[in-house]
Amino acid sequence: MSVFVDTSVWFGAANIRDRLNARAKNILAGITVPVLTDHVLVETWRLLHARVHRQAAEQFWLGVRRGAAQLEKVLAVDLEAVVAVDAETDAHARVELVRACDDDQVLDRARVQRRQDGREEQALHFLKMEADEQAGDAPVHASYAIHLARVRRYEDAERVFARSLLLDRGCWAAHFGMWEMYLAQGKTELAEKHERFLETLLAPDEFDLLRRKLTGT
Repeated sequence: MSVFVDTSVWFGAANIRDRLNARAKNILAGITVPVLTDHVLVETWRLLHARVHRQAAEQFWLGVRRGAAQLEKVLAVDLEAVVAVDAETDAHARVELVRACDDDQVLDRARVQRRQDGREEQALHFLKMEADEQAGDAPVHASYAIHLARVRRYEDAERVFARSLLLDRGCWAAHFGMWEMYLAQGKTELAEKHERFLETLLAPDEFDLLRRKLTGT
């Protein structure tokens, strides 16, 4: 059976210093087909890179590429559907999340939860706060820009993507997001430019996985 797995579980399982490391691993071990979205992939990679080290982030990505999880793309219709989720349920989930975390991890996981609750303005507010707090972190800016693009705030997204690439010309998440954004706008030449750039940054199997998820081919 396929089960969606949130960032907090992936991060907990990959971080051996996490107080809930064993519990997160047990959760994953009990799921036949764990599913994650591209949002969760980028967020988990970024958290591991920032909180643990780059090797842990790359090992997580390698596991996904090798089939440890089923990767799905989040569409605008998915975000709109989640808006209808009862606010009381969301609030309860956040309370339980905080109780399950130690103090050092509460802020990151609360941010993750809010990003997933579907309320676009709230999610974007927290992403902007994080981008402002971590002004020198290219993947953080790329994540914010991807969310802006997916709610069709294309001018704002282009500005934040530009900031991400100024910080790190080789930020694969930024090139992936711009490829996706320009495809959505029908700007084929610009989309192909970032597709080609992304292909130079990733291993062939990594690139093929993202291309299949983005284009269906």
